[in-house]
Amino acid sequence: MKSTYTNSIIKIILTVLIFTQSTVVAKGNLIELDLIKQQVNGQQLYNRLQREFSNPQKVKQEQDKIIKQINHKHYNDKQNELNSFQNSTENQSADQTQIPELLLRNIQNNQYIVNLYIGSQSVKQPLLIDTGSPYTLVDGVDCEKCHIQNSKNSLFDCNQSPTCKLTDKSSYELTFVQGKAQGLQVKDRVCLQSGLAQCTSNEFTFIDIYNITYSMENIEADGILGLGMIKKNPNFSFVQQLFASGQISEPSFSLYINDISFDMRYQKDISKLILGGVNMKYGVENQVMVYHSIANSDSWALNLDTVKFNDKNIKQKDSKIAIIDSGSSNIVLPREDYNYLLKYLTNDLHFICQPQNNIYLQCSCPTGEIGVFPEVKIKFAGVDQIYVLSPKDYIIQENHLCNMQISYYSSTDGSWILGDVFLRKYMSYFNIQKEQIGLILSNKKSLESREFLKDVMLILECILGSLFLGILVIYFIRMISGLKNAKDEELNFD
Repeated sequence: MKSTYTNSIIKIILTVLIFTQSTVVAKGNLIELDLIKQQVNGQQLYNRLQREFSNPQKVKQEQDKIIKQINHKHYNDKQNELNSFQNSTENQSADQTQIPELLLRNIQNNQYIVNLYIGSQSVKQPLLIDTGSPYTLVDGVDCEKCHIQNSKNSLFDCNQSPTCKLTDKSSYELTFVQGKAQGLQVKDRVCLQSGLAQCTSNEFTFIDIYNITYSMENIEADGILGLGMIKKNPNFSFVQQLFASGQISEPSFSLYINDISFDMRYQKDISKLILGGVNMKYGVENQVMVYHSIANSDSWALNLDTVKFNDKNIKQKDSKIAIIDSGSSNIVLPREDYNYLLKYLTNDLHFICQPQNNIYLQCSCPTGEIGVFPEVKIKFAGVDQIYVLSPKDYIIQENHLCNMQISYYSSTDGSWILGDVFLRKYMSYFNIQKEQIGLILSNKKSLESREFLKDVMLILECILGSLFLGILVIYFIRMISGLKNAKDEELNFD
């Protein structure tokens, strides 16, 4: 009994002694502790146990037992530390904004198109980005007019996607300025990349279009990516679905869009749809993004304060809003404000102007000088910030004609629409959760300077490469000439 008690005390003492001397060696994600090979004196442990137990087998058993216990304790302690570290790292990663950036194809400044991949077969669908529409529309194989207009693209086929399911047999009819679209409500997955990468769940809701009443001539998209505000029904929101599936860290997106001349200059698409946040490198350095609360929870609309052409306030009625709409190319005015603007241009500024199929407001400019046209100064309610569009931002010059990208529509509430003309000048950030729109002057110069530096570096590389080749040619010519001279001298010597 006494021997057993003494043995236990010795084991405890030895365990404490060895525990205080041991260290941990980390190998990857596994924590290994080798008491014998590392800093613990294994021979001393063996000697002490040998003095305590006369049976060598018992000594070995006790030694293995002690080492196992210490190993187990240290493994658990260090594994807990490792788990805590991994959890904190994961939390830090989750806190970092995930902002996938998708390239936008610019079609003559009239359409900005993003490629998404829909269904279990990840079929590429080019979609027009539209902050004015909350619904995503995808042209289906049953849409005959869509086939005629988009024969070069693969239209969506719900029957070919096992993850696609019809959720409502009743038809949806959506009305646009150009006409109407009819379709069925379906659910399927939508991915940002091919190969089922960065996808929503299979529950993303969109409209599978089977009929359209408008012409899709010159429209290169197979539908619409609805980025409109729709808090009441998040299942229709593409951004909120991405957020729910963990692909982005906040329900928001940003638009950085360029003029077609800018993209053509560098022969590549530079415009971006940024999901889950904002990348401030696309805003002018040392400027602050200004945030505006939206007018209501149903659209990306801001309360207008004033809209001035030079110093003339064109907005004629109070309580008007401006819809920030990437699906519209122009600045679109209510008919009353449009007529007032036309009168101001002709009577006050003495321009000769007339509407052109409600696409442009066409004015004569015989000298070709667009700088004589007025600046557009837009101020939203509640914030002391004026957004300026210079004539070059909203005028397309053709010979002696200046086409103002301003049109009109029949508005029931006097709303203005600020389309791509405005969005090209100001990078925009749309936050669904905070119900805000952030605006900052777009940074074009940094991209131009980066492209310029690339061009300079390419030229320098070509020059240096040419010099290097020239030096090699001269070296070989001299070497061959030297060998020839040496041979001639040898012959003369003979």
